Amino acid sequence: MSIITRKTGTKRYSYSICTDEILPNGRHKYIYGPYFATKKEAKEAEATALSQLQTGTYTEPTKMTVNELLETIIGLKAILRPSSISSLNSFAKRVKSQPLGAMRLNKVTPIDIERYRLFLFTESGLANQTIREELSFIRSSFAWAVDNDLLGKSPARRLKLPPKEPPKGMHVPIEILLQMLRMIKKYDYFNLYMPFLLGGMCGMRISETLAVREDVLDGGDVAVTNNLLRENGRLQFTLLKTRTSARDIPLISFVRHEIEEYKGFIAFAKKEALRKRKELLASPGFIAENSDPAWKNNLGLLIVFPDDGRGMCRDHVERRWRKFKERCPEWLELVAKYPLLAGMRHHDFRHSFGSNMRDRGVPIADISEILGHADVSFTAKTYALPLQDTHKKAMQLYEKSIEKLL
Repeated sequence: MSIITRKTGTKRYSYSICTDEILPNGRHKYIYGPYFATKKEAKEAEATALSQLQTGTYTEPTKMTVNELLETIIGLKAILRPSSISSLNSFAKRVKSQPLGAMRLNKVTPIDIERYRLFLFTESGLANQTIREELSFIRSSFAWAVDNDLLGKSPARRLKLPPKEPPKGMHVPIEILLQMLRMIKKYDYFNLYMPFLLGGMCGMRISETLAVREDVLDGGDVAVTNNLLRENGRLQFTLLKTRTSARDIPLISFVRHEIEEYKGFIAFAKKEALRKRKELLASPGFIAENSDPAWKNNLGLLIVFPDDGRGMCRDHVERRWRKFKERCPEWLELVAKYPLLAGMRHHDFRHSFGSNMRDRGVPIADISEILGHADVSFTAKTYALPLQDTHKKAMQLYEKSIEKLL
């Protein structure tokens, strides 16, 4: 054992330890520590390293950087949904843009972690929930490094996550929800109506609605088996959010009727597309072998573009929804009356479905299963919050039931 001193720099003192391990060249392997500001610190670190060597708990310093660690972790999570992988890649990209990313793991201190945490809160512009998820990813990544002997101790072990935000979501009474659906049907039938109908009347997530098959009416339920997402420029079925997201949702008569009507509209549109293609094929100079199919619904989807049968992606529906909210006169009148509706999203139709079922006495456990939640308590907190006048209605119902006794 010996203390190493260099002539310049604020951190001048390190240590070296000769181990019992014999290298291929016949010499003993030496372990070299990091540099410290004082000789005392170097000696203390040397004593700690020697003790760890004797007990078999010593972890040799790694050359891996934080960027490389996060890339390794993401590579091991290939079975996650594409949207989850995308989020992790975003986190890693942000770390890479900061000094923390290029640091070697064994050089990172709790202060470095705290500096990055401060950056997220003061400069990133991210929502609290996103910051919470990113810090959790960083903390778990360093914990993985410790578990896999890349580090002796995690510099993120005491990292505090921001508290979970209370459940958000707009809960719209069924009367207003139906009014909104009628507006959507009138002003943007083939882009928006089916996704929002299935969200507001079946509690489905937007990517679940877009994955519904065209044979949905063959049974009494709508089978939720996949999401439909665009990956690498192609629409394809992907895994659902959770294992319990797979479910069968019974169709009420109103929804069944609306789907039948929509299917009739699409069948007519397909017939027209094929007729136009037949005319085109008969036109002089048209080369059929270089053309796309007239009808492109190779996935057998319910919700498609009426001109060529292509499936719709989430981004398209959300863009059309924003335009609808900007341009539909009836919607603008409704928002003037109820200003909170200006922020209404597709997911709020799903929220409202849960609340309206609860408000009509449907048990929370049943609502949870229909919504595809893994945890009933999450349903109770998030999707079944009381509407504004729920307590008033409850007391009126109670009063009516006992009025003869009063």
